[in-house]
Amino acid sequence: MSTYTYVVDHGEESPAVSAGMVLNGGKLKGVQFADALSKLDALEELLLDIQATTECEKTEQQINEFLAGK
Repeated sequence: MSTYTYVVDHGEESPAVSAGMVLNGGKLKGVQFADALSKLDALEELLLDIQATTECEKTEQQINEFLAGK
């Protein structure tokens, strides 16, 4: 199964969205009514700040593994 994340700026419009809606040949599985990718970027920056200032080697290692996708 291939899963993709789309961010679409609809401007002032609020298009209808429903479960099972077909989008580019696939079924819609979830919607967040905010820009989730920008929130993930902010979370990554926060983790990097914590990593840079922590004195705990375990915390630093866990952040490295998380950011590496392990």
